Amino acid sequence: MSKDPGAVQDILIRFAHGRIESLRGFVLNVKKGLTSQVFKHRSTIVVGSYARWPLRLEHPCLVDVESAVGVPIFFQNEPIACLGILHHVGGRPFHDSAITFLERCAEIASMVLEQTSLRQRPQRGLSSKKKTMASRRELRSRAGQNVRLEAVERTAQSVVHDFNNILTVLYAHAEMALSYTDNEEKKSQHLRKILWGCVQAKELLGHLRCSTKGVRSPHVPMDLAETVSQMFELIAPSLPANVQARKVIRISPAPISGVATEIQRVLVNLWTNARQAMEPHGGLLETIVEEIRVPSEKGASFAPLKPGRYVCVRIRDTGPGIPPTMLQRIFDRYFTTKKEKHGSGLGLSIVEKIVNSHGGYIQVESRVGYGTCFHVYFPALPSKYADAWTEEGETGASPKMEAGTLLAPPDSYVLVVDDDPSLREGLQEVLEGSGFRVRTAGSGMEALHIVQTGCDLIQLGFLDYYLPDMNGIQLAQNLRALECTAPLFILTGFEDRAVIKAKVEGLINDVLIKPVPTKVLLTTARNSLGANRGTHWRVG
Repeated sequence: MSKDPGAVQDILIRFAHGRIESLRGFVLNVKKGLTSQVFKHRSTIVVGSYARWPLRLEHPCLVDVESAVGVPIFFQNEPIACLGILHHVGGRPFHDSAITFLERCAEIASMVLEQTSLRQRPQRGLSSKKKTMASRRELRSRAGQNVRLEAVERTAQSVVHDFNNILTVLYAHAEMALSYTDNEEKKSQHLRKILWGCVQAKELLGHLRCSTKGVRSPHVPMDLAETVSQMFELIAPSLPANVQARKVIRISPAPISGVATEIQRVLVNLWTNARQAMEPHGGLLETIVEEIRVPSEKGASFAPLKPGRYVCVRIRDTGPGIPPTMLQRIFDRYFTTKKEKHGSGLGLSIVEKIVNSHGGYIQVESRVGYGTCFHVYFPALPSKYADAWTEEGETGASPKMEAGTLLAPPDSYVLVVDDDPSLREGLQEVLEGSGFRVRTAGSGMEALHIVQTGCDLIQLGFLDYYLPDMNGIQLAQNLRALECTAPLFILTGFEDRAVIKAKVEGLINDVLIKPVPTKVLLTTARNSLGANRGTHWRVG
């Protein structure tokens, strides 16, 4: 498929193979079709559901196309052709490896075109060779950039997908808490679950920060049954009234080694899929946790697993089931059986990736008209590690803080600087509720004005990193220039190099990662003021 040099508005299909042979000679308007979009965006285009794609090409030979992929071929930095694959209904689907192979073929084709052009025009000599080499380097650079952009897009889609799941749960609990106007106990239960959901969101962001830095979150011993129970209580109220949720913990399974945030993502994704599968008629959502032992002479059902002990989570729904033709593709990235705007095709691919990273295995059984069951296996920790973890868990728990220990020392003044009014007011309310006296500012200049013209005794500062006129580090430098010796803490969503450097050099005392729990904020404030008595900083 190549671009007609005589008409920039149109694309002439010159080559085709297989069932799209009839498209040869067809002139395509640039506003429609896979090839036109490849030319327009100058990058690989993957269409997961061609029939529902608004830019699809109307042609008899494309009526039964299920999915498609197109890759551009460049010549002299311009797309001149599109290399593509169409998957027809009932045919053999293509996987990610096919897309990668297609992109490599397009890169090779581009390089061959450049080299052929050079050989056909030897009179250009060294100058032409240099241009060709530069063009080749640019092609490689563009290919690398496309890979990086695709990775960023996948990460963004994954985060949006998981955050939508968490927000759905939080929204349900918030609505239920508001509905219990006369039942304080019920309202408190839902508010506690909202708080716990916020903790899950923060841990998800922490996991994302590790991923962007190329650092994997450490695997630690964890009780999978307890994690399932906690997440089940969090998500159960968000289920429709016609969905019955049931949880079964068979005996007390052994601990596993894992990352709690990732395991939670697996559970929420599978539960969300099960709930959506049973819409609108409802049904039964059953979750079973049990320990199994795979013998040395294992049967076909345990074929992928090595002999040993496993903790298995089974999540079963009584939805319509998955047809056998689709069952083999459900873990493919971007593949979805849901309606447009109701699914990204990322959930199960994320689940499989996480399970594999834990040394586990995921298996699915489905029967049309009866429902679907996912079996997720995680290797159990050996007995010696499990016993050591149990002893540490019993004796290593941190003691609870006694009531009254978070009250502020007398005459304690705190400076809070944040450009978000709601966050600023919230921090002020929390601190003043424990006896601190608070001055607030919405920008760096306003904070410096308070310091230079005020008459309060400031002993502690909480500084947001992103301010409209300067960042928190620059504000800390300005405050130190005013001979401020009070403890200063940066509030931020992540630690970058500038923050870490300021901490090492002693410009700031520490960093508090947002969202900051109330207990952490008050403990930090009280401990800092307790160690800072006698080093007050008078302003004005």
